[in-house]
Amino acid sequence: MWTEQEGQDPPFTDARMLAEMKKTDREKDYPFLGELARRMTEPRDRFLYSRSADDLIELARRYPELALELVAARPLLARIAGGRRQLLEAIQLEMLDLMEQNEVRLSKYSAASAAWAELWPALAREIEGLELTAAHACLIQRAEYVLPREVSA
Repeated sequence: MWTEQEGQDPPFTDARMLAEMKKTDREKDYPFLGELARRMTEPRDRFLYSRSADDLIELARRYPELALELVAARPLLARIAGGRRQLLEAIQLEMLDLMEQNEVRLSKYSAASAAWAELWPALAREIEGLELTAAHACLIQRAEYVLPREVSA
């Protein structure tokens, strides 16, 4: 992500990446995610990130084939035919599932980063006063030797 945005003024995160980052274990992030989806221009993205039953119903009316195609990626889209209430329940349950998945993900990363946490006080002193890009490069170099490339289940 950092390298992708290097040299951009200002650096930014695109809407899909930001939406993925907002799938947290904090309930307050989901209204933001829904409003972000409303600003997306691609119907596919709006289907995948919308938190509004009314918006999803309207999208399905306008793009029925796309709604069916995306059910595999977002199963709650299959509930559109069941009406607004069923869809609202599915959206709420999806949020709870995403929150739980994030908690599990974070616990795996916490365990995997125990060595990094031990190293951090000395590393923080080492990068103190460095320019941001130099500090970032230093962190990347050290992380490659301490943090796992993948976090196992």
